[in-house]
Parts: sequence; C-alpha cells; structure tokens
Amino acid sequence: MGPGDKGSEVASDLQALREKRRELEAIEGDFRYSQESLATICDLVAPELTRNFAEVENVSGKTALSVEICELGLSILASFTVDCPKKVAPRTDFLAQALSFEPSEDARVLAADCLRIIAEEDASEVTEVLVHLFDAVNDSSWKVRQHSLSALAEAPEQAVDLPEVGTAIEARLEDDMWLVRAAAAKTVSALGVISPESVETTREQLIAALGDEEPDVRREAGVALARIAAGDPLSTVKRIDRLAIEGSPPRKRAGALRCADELCSRYPEHSTQLTSTVVTGLFAESEKVRSAAADVLETFAWLLPDTRDRIVDELIEALDDDDWTVSSAAARGLAIIAEGFPERAEAFVDPLLSTLSRDSVLTRYYCGRSIARFVDAVPEVSEKVEAELTNRLMNGSLELRKSVASVCHEMDSGERRYSTSILSNLTRELTTGSPDGRAGAAGGIAAMAYVGPELLEGCDPKKIAQPLLAERSRNSTAKEQYTRQMIAAAVLFAIEGDVFNTVPGVVREARAILTETGTNASPEVRIFATRAIGQDAVFTQCESPESVVEYLLEMLSDPEDEVRLRAVSGLATATEHYNSIVAQHLGALENAVFDPVTDCRSAAVDAIGNIGTQTPRLRRRCLRSLAYALQDEPWQVQSEAIAGFHEIATVEIGVVVPYLSVLVNCLHHQHDLVGERSADTISRIIRSRQSIQINRALVPDLERLLSHPQITPGGRTIAVELLSLTPSQMEG
Repeated sequence: MGPGDKGSEVASDLQALREKRRELEAIEGDFRYSQESLATICDLVAPELTRNFAEVENVSGKTALSVEICELGLSILASFTVDCPKKVAPRTDFLAQALSFEPSEDARVLAADCLRIIAEEDASEVTEVLVHLFDAVNDSSWKVRQHSLSALAEAPEQAVDLPEVGTAIEARLEDDMWLVRAAAAKTVSALGVISPESVETTREQLIAALGDEEPDVRREAGVALARIAAGDPLSTVKRIDRLAIEGSPPRKRAGALRCADELCSRYPEHSTQLTSTVVTGLFAESEKVRSAAADVLETFAWLLPDTRDRIVDELIEALDDDDWTVSSAAARGLAIIAEGFPERAEAFVDPLLSTLSRDSVLTRYYCGRSIARFVDAVPEVSEKVEAELTNRLMNGSLELRKSVASVCHEMDSGERRYSTSILSNLTRELTTGSPDGRAGAAGGIAAMAYVGPELLEGCDPKKIAQPLLAERSRNSTAKEQYTRQMIAAAVLFAIEGDVFNTVPGVVREARAILTETGTNASPEVRIFATRAIGQDAVFTQCESPESVVEYLLEMLSDPEDEVRLRAVSGLATATEHYNSIVAQHLGALENAVFDPVTDCRSAAVDAIGNIGTQTPRLRRRCLRSLAYALQDEPWQVQSEAIAGFHEIATVEIGVVVPYLSVLVNCLHHQHDLVGERSADTISRIIRSRQSIQINRALVPDLERLLSHPQITPGGRTIAVELLSLTPSQMEG
C-alpha cells in the first residue's frame, strides 16, 4: 500500500481530533479565564491522556494529533494557572494524570509547573497529589524531574512527611543533568528549613556537589548544607573550612567558599575562623576560587567587624584582577561596605573609577553598576565622582564614554540628580569651552544620548543644539566638524523623546549633517551616525528618505563591523517605511548576506524578507536569496530566512510552493523556532487551494521525520498530512 492510499484510509479518523484541536485553538485565541473554559479544556484533553496508542494510530498520525491536543490544552491551562492559580487548584487530579502522560514530555513538564505554581499560592492544595510529584522525580525526562522537584520545594511542610524523601533526593543530587541537580539541592534547602532530619541523609551528596561543574549546583548545595547544619553548625563550619583550603578540584574550594558565605549569614558566632581562609582565597591560582572569595568577603565584612580593615584592603587589591568576575565582585563588595560605613567611601572613588578603563566589557559593565550603587549610597562623595565622570566623558575613548554614560544611567534613575548635574557640566563646556573642550563635551553628550536618550531630559536643548544652528563654514576645522557630527547624533538619538522639538529645524539639520558623513570620519562618528540614522523614529519623520538610504548603503562596505551592522539594520528598518526605495538596491543587501559577521547577515536576510513580502515583482528573487540563507550555519540567519518565507506565504502562497522540499528539510531543525516556522508555512500551503506536487523522493524523508527526536509535534503532524496526499498529487 502506497503512502497516498494509507493517507486516504485514515483521513476520516483524523477529523474528530482535528475538530478538538480547532476548538482548543479558538479558546487559546480568545481566552476568558472562566470556569467554563477551564472545564472545556479538561474535557477535551482528558480522553487523550488515557488513549491507547496502537501501531496503526502511529502510522495514521492520530498519535501526533492527540499529543498536540494534550500539549496545547496544558499550555493554555498553564497560562490560566499563572494568572488564576486558585481557580485551577481543584483540578490537581487532572494535572496529576497529565504528569504521567508518557507520549509527551512537554505535557508532563507543563503539568508539573502548574502544580508548582498552585503550591506556591497555597501548598495545601497539592497535598493529595504529592505522591505523584514524588514519583515524577524519577521520570525519564530531565525536564519533568526538574519541575517536579521545584514543585515539591514549594510545599516543604507537606513534602517532609513523604516516606524516604531524603533518599529519593539523594539520587537526583547525582543526576546526569545539572538543572536537576540544582533543583534537588534547592528542594533539600526548602525541606531542611522545616525538618533538617528529613534530609539529613543528603549531606555527603551535598558535600560532593560543592565540586560540581556547574556554579549554580555548587551554590545551591552550599545553601542546603548550611540549612541542614542547624543541629551542629560548628562541625559543618570546620569541614567547610578544610574543603575551602584543601578542596580538589578548585571548583570544590569555590563551592566551599560559597557555603562559608551562607554559614556566616546563619551562624556568625561560629564563623570567625573562616575569615583567614576566605581572604586567602582571593589570591588562589584558580579564578573560580578568587571570584568566590571576593563575593564572600562582603558578608564577612558586615557580620564580623573585627575583620573589616583587612577585607577592605583585599577588595581594593582585587579590583586589579584580570578576571572580570573577581574585579566586579570586589567593586560590588566595596559599594556594599561604603553603604554601611560611609566614612571609608572617599578612599574607594579612584580605585572604583579606574575599572571603567578596563578592556573587559563585563568588567566595565558590572563595576559601573557598583559605582552607581556606591554614589547613591554615599552622597558625600558625589561631587568628586561627578567631576571624575565628566572628565572621562570628555576625554575618554568611545568604550570608556559609553561605560561612563551607563553609570550615569544607573545613578538615581528616578530623579536624575547626578546625571543632570554632569550634563550641565558638559553643556557649559560645549558653549564656553575651547575647541578641544567643545569637541570633548559633544562626544560626552552623544554617549549619554546613545546609552539612554532620557539622560538628556531636563537639558537646555537650545544650548546643546547651538553647534548645529550656527552657520556652516567651508573652513571649519576637524574639531568643529566632530563637534557638529556628535551633537547631530545626540539630537537624533533623542528624537523619540522630543527633547529638541522646541528648536525649529534642528532635527532636519542633524539628519543632513550625518548623511554627509563619509568613511573618512572617525570610527566613533561613523558608529554613532549609522546607529542614529537607522532608527525607526528617524524614518517616520524623514522628508528625504533617499539620502538616508543612500548613506546607509554606503556604510555597508565600512571596515568596522559595528558600522556595517548598524547600516544593514537601518536598511531593514527602512523597508518598513520606504520599501520601494530600498528595493531598488536589493543587490547590495544580497551581497550583505555574505558578510563575515553573523548579525549583519541576519539583518540583511530580514531586509530581503521584508522586500519580498511587499514587492510582488521581486518575490521570486528574494525567495532564492532566502533559500540560500537557509544553508548558513548560525540558526539566527536561518531563523530570519524562514521568517521571510513565512511572511511571503501570507501574501502570495503560490510562489512559496516550489520551495516545499526546502521547508520540509527544516522541520527537524535543532532550533525549535526554525522548525515551528517551517511547519506553520507548510501548513499554510496545505490549507491553500494551490496545486501541490510532492516529489516521491521526499516520501522516505517524511516517514523518517515521524520518529525524528528533534521534530516538534506540529512538524510531525505536517509530515503526516503531506503523506496523506493522494498518489496523483505526487510527482514521479
């Protein structure tokens, strides 16, 4: 029997299941969170949870549809539970039944998560089904094991009475999946607060977990150990002290130090002996140990005052560590200490600000956040910090300016007191300073607008815009040109906030200046110019879009990666407003599909998809480019290509039909988003009235898809429907 005959034989059997799916889709599309909807979902799904899947059903696709119904129903129910857990609570028996639905891992995960949310709201509601959650801790799916443990952790007072609960969790502390191990340690923590004796048997597994490869597991194991140490905390402190000194591998020492942090918090009277060990950890060879030690010192400085002077010295020294996790932990520690002991704060200013010049982006970001916290906590040092930040905004590199602007953004985010003061300093220099000073101030203002246009709120827009309003001179110096270009970028960055709407003509002038900026400008100017020009708000307020598009096209060949990315992203945005103009330059976007930077290629493919959707005469050409992009290795590029197919299919399904085999090959893509979009696009083709010709060579591939581990339920259903086509619809 051929695939077409097989499909005809089972077509009527699929109808009832398809009707169920349509009913659930209707509920999903217009969900009212009513008891009636809840009852309907359970009534539709419950029979599928107990269906006996025979071999013929696997072939016919009833299994795929039945599973899809269960997953869709539980997905809707999960949304209901998030908003109305008390209304779902009476349905815990239904959720317990779904928890053992073998054909679908997703259904079991959703059921466990619903029970977790219900328990979080009222743990007594899950008492009757705890035994089912307990059994699910040993499920074949790691996701179900993880979510079931998390649900048990939300009902610790009930879970401690389960027989041999500690023994069951022991095995999960050694699970192959680290997320399960972390969830198991969290569950021990929750139960240990209620009854340390109930999970006492997990102690050795927790000690072993301090050396886990995953930092989350190490951290949770340390917390759990401290919580079950209530009976004899001193013996635990001694054992942790030895591990923090002698533990092997180094990550076990780091885990022991994290545990020391929790022990000091809970039992400070027993933890003084750990101080030397923690300080010594700052100079360990392993960066994991150094980072953990820097984090832990904060707690010891607070709770053990006699160790404070030494800890401050060590934190300042740790700021110079090459590893960002250590330096950022040290910065955070100093900020916290300054908050509690402001008399020490002034000595921290220079060491903290020096971190903003580091090469590591992560060091600058996290240390910047600590500086903002530091200033908020200790207003006494704000004047000195403002002066230093202003200086760095005027004289620093592009990266330093952006880092300082990020600090301004983090500081007093409500009142903007400090950032407004810094902006006033820059504005004064812009209007009264030397040429070098004006250029530096313009760069600082542009950096602030780049990071957050709201940082310019409260400024004097006429003073900032003055360089744009002055008559242009043919003999302007490089400094004067730079000043105008950076202020022009600042004006466009702030366009959505209408910061400069009281200054007539300034936005038009800013746009004109930046579109005249060529590749001979500095990288800083080119990056800011392409970022500013490519904004959605610029296109919506643009009188001459051709000049903007031409400028972005010129920047596609820029040697700087970020300039090219901003340019192609801006062109993708332009297709949403001026598609006919950008479509004239489709060839340039097709060339950008070969850019060495993944994000540039993704943005180019996005733009091509937009053009194909809006320009009928170019659709087939765009589809060829999208099909080529599907061969690109990064999933982000493939995802944009499939999105292009999907959008074009919504406006003209016929041109997409010849690419059916390409879309079928994406059904089992390793990234779910690509597979789901492929399935949805094929579904549109099937449900259209287009003539579909399936090459018989695809039949074996479709049959293999039915059992492919990476195919989604929706993709499996699509494969079944394609196999159900009659032989006359298949090419030889």
